Amino acid sequence: MGGVKSGQLYKSEGNVYKVLACDAGRVLVINCRKVSMPKWLPEPEISGLEAATVDDIPAKGREGELTDKEHEDYSTSCDNMAEFSLIIILATAGF
Repeated sequence: MGGVKSGQLYKSEGNVYKVLACDAGRVLVINCRKVSMPKWLPEPEISGLEAATVDDIPAKGREGELTDKEHEDYSTSCDNMAEFSLIIILATAGF
């Protein structure tokens, strides 16, 4: 794969995507800016995006600068949302 690794963040058109898994030229990502199910995208589609940091993920409904604690809390909530989504997928996939 072209350097895309699980846990990395990428941004595009106001969205921030977290890579959850990589497999056979595709990556499973979740949008950290809105509640949605993770989706598989072709690896080149993600690797071509600009790298992001937790600073690119603002807290919901707030504008302006966030404290380090707020960034950490929001990043953790993104991780928890990703984890929950994977649990739902695995539970419904019949494994």
